[in-house]
Amino acid sequence: MIKKNFLFVTIISFIFVFIIYIFYNNFILNFYSCSYFKIDFNKEWKATEKGKNYLKLKNKKNGTIEIIGKVIENDELKKNIDEIYYDYEEDFRNDNKDLKLINYGETTIGKKYLKAYEYFYENNTKNTQLILIKEKNKIIQIVYSSETQFFEIDIESFNNVLNSLEV
Repeated sequence: MIKKNFLFVTIISFIFVFIIYIFYNNFILNFYSCSYFKIDFNKEWKATEKGKNYLKLKNKKNGTIEIIGKVIENDELKKNIDEIYYDYEEDFRNDNKDLKLINYGETTIGKKYLKAYEYFYENNTKNTQLILIKEKNKIIQIVYSSETQFFEIDIESFNNVLNSLEV
């Protein structure tokens, strides 16, 4: 009888520790806040670089998320939103000549369903998603990049990070 009780307590203890481990790794959030944006991310992502307007996250599969906040200059504010997005996307494309644009379109991002524009790129080894959000005189640039075989696996985790975004 004592052996059965001991076994039962051991199994229950193991299950309890496992549940706490899962909770800690998936539901305890890290926070980052600056004058441009606020964001939450779970333990799957680790902040590798932080700045006053910049955050870079990385996961164990070498997926990265880079978020950059920028002030739009006065002469740029005179342009319509499509021209602003085009200029930022063109700069990104020029900096990443190895990537091929495969799709783009409008979307909504974050807790307040901000209007955004997203672009999908690929090359032989990685897939990349660029998201641009304009809010007042700020633009937020989000780049999610992952090796091709992990892109779809990590996309749900990336979307969880995106859904927490506040500008």
